[in-house]
Amino acid sequence: MKKFYITTAIDYANSRPHIGHAYEKVTSDILARYKRLRGYEVYFSTGTDEHSANVAAKAKELNKDPKVYCDEISESFRELCRLYNISITDFVQTTEPRHEKSVSELFRRINANGYIYKGHYEGWYCRSCEAFYTKQELTEDGSCKMHGTKADLIKEENYFLKMTAFTDKLQKMIELNEFLIRPATRRNEILVCSNRDTMTFGIPLRAIMGNKIPDRRRTDGLCVV
Repeated sequence: MKKFYITTAIDYANSRPHIGHAYEKVTSDILARYKRLRGYEVYFSTGTDEHSANVAAKAKELNKDPKVYCDEISESFRELCRLYNISITDFVQTTEPRHEKSVSELFRRINANGYIYKGHYEGWYCRSCEAFYTKQELTEDGSCKMHGTKADLIKEENYFLKMTAFTDKLQKMIELNEFLIRPATRRNEILVCSNRDTMTFGIPLRAIMGNKIPDRRRTDGLCVV
């Protein structure tokens, strides 16, 4: 039997679901159901992205433990799936032990093969978007065009994935449409930072790399995207 995998975006657990979340899940469900009718074995996944600075800040604002808060928000997304009869196969929370175990093992293997390096990153960061922007992508007064809030100039010392080791192979795959990225603007996001130095609510990087981390002043958070 042919297999088909589909996933929605895993939603940030910094607020309860709205109609936009329902729209994405319903349209994904239409595709999943169509594929099943065509004879495919479908694995349909959704879930919540809970390792976020905004999530930790919201939990603190409500005077709740971040995990307790995330479980409450996650349940509201599960209820959304039940309400709209979304035929998901699995619902994943990034705070689940199975997710942490998989991420930790993947990071350990990548690091063991020499594909992790330490470096500095500096850029204009919108805390609401949880994304970096160039000066040209902001308004004249340095605000995020989506949220209208001032972006912060952030300098971090992080661990990065050495994408240069795979550049030639990936470039060839993209040119041959074997690994097509849409839209084209997302190609700039291939070189990703593998951890966040300022995160406190995440998968502990130190637990994976042990004494290879020289700075023990903080609990480094691993940001998975």
